[in-house]
Amino acid sequence: MSTPSMLLLCAGAAASLAGVWTLAGLSEGSALRVTPRVVLAAIAGLLGDAVLYGRASPDVRAELSLPLLFATASVLALAVGAAKIDAALEDNDGPLVVRRAAGIVAGTACAMAAVGAVSLDLSSSSLTHARLGWAFMFAVVASVLIVFAQRARYAGVGVLALGRQASILAVVGAALLAGARLTIAAPPHAPIALPSSELARFGADVPPPSEVTTEPADADSAFAAAAASVPAAASVPAAASVPAPASAALAGGGSGSTSTGPIPAATVPALAIGNVTARGLLEADARGGVTRRMDRLQACLANPKNRQSGELTIKVNIDASGSVANSKPTGGDLVGKPLGNCLVLQFYKMGFAAPASDNAGFDITLRAP
Repeated sequence: MSTPSMLLLCAGAAASLAGVWTLAGLSEGSALRVTPRVVLAAIAGLLGDAVLYGRASPDVRAELSLPLLFATASVLALAVGAAKIDAALEDNDGPLVVRRAAGIVAGTACAMAAVGAVSLDLSSSSLTHARLGWAFMFAVVASVLIVFAQRARYAGVGVLALGRQASILAVVGAALLAGARLTIAAPPHAPIALPSSELARFGADVPPPSEVTTEPADADSAFAAAAASVPAAASVPAAASVPAPASAALAGGGSGSTSTGPIPAATVPALAIGNVTARGLLEADARGGVTRRMDRLQACLANPKNRQSGELTIKVNIDASGSVANSKPTGGDLVGKPLGNCLVLQFYKMGFAAPASDNAGFDITLRAP
């Protein structure tokens, strides 16, 4: 796990603990009174979390566990704080109402910060995942609105009771809401930069993110029909113009003969496509998009240090625009080897037909002889 990810997760955990503490008013003991308002606020928040989690595809849900956990804990703590407010109102305890209202206002900002922090960490792997994570924030906000419905004056006195802290919390809340809005409204055709975690894992041979752009997916729809007829193990001739940075002994050149130029195309084995399993898009679109850019995959074999044989299964996630949001190896002989690392990175340069689902992708197996 990278240092920025660890910092975001620690910040999210700290904000979540602070939010639960202040929302539930754990600093003091007081009576609870469960009213229809309290029950409705809890049900609305928990139902919102359940709907958001249920609408996510199974392969995404594991990454949404932290936003779900922080949002659910915040909703339950909010229900406790709301029950204390109703009990204080019944007992005509004005100071306690003010304290609990202030706690709910401050705790809501902390809860939003917790969900926002872990959702921001998800954006390093997929913008789609980050959008789903941000959405859990609004389930907490909906519960708070129910608690203060027709009671806006209690929220007002709570804000006044916070004093200078209220201005800081207002800035934090506004920044989180703005960030959520920008995440949801992000332009679909923005270039996809290579994740920093991938750059660190694959080393100095990986090109910088500024050089990695996504191919437009406009031509893929027209190509899909032709791609359907491509055999599952189709091979593509190697491109002779791909430079090889390392020296290689040429065939027939003797034991002492070396060259710093590219390996001749005739000596580069052909890469083959195996099984393709699509999710949220047509298999023909997935296979066609890969086949159309097979030269980029084949270029990996032109590097002498990538001359390994075996299979590699890659999981590719595609966003709504057809850009590759995430690419990672999931199995095969080439996992962790230079050739496997090179092949995984080439998918970030590909574009596919825009899928109908926000959680589309495919698994593909590549074979190197």
